Amino acid sequence: MNNEIQQRAKEILEQGAERNKKRFEEINREEEKQLRDQFAIQALNALIIAHKGTYAEIYDEPYSIADKLLKARKEVYGE
Repeated sequence: MNNEIQQRAKEILEQGAERNKKRFEEINREEEKQLRDQFAIQALNALIIAHKGTYAEIYDEPYSIADKLLKARKEVYGE
């Protein structure tokens, strides 16, 4: 009986750990999306200032820059 209780407790703990891992991964993905948007906003601001009104060329650049910043961040922090 004691073995059965221990086995069931172990299973419950493992299930909880798996749920926590999945939730942590979801949170990380959401934070990365938000960080990407923040990087893109900053890049867009810099591009607008640098281009002084020629906006046609800068629509895709902010997210491209944000993606490069995220890649560099992962390389530095190992995330």
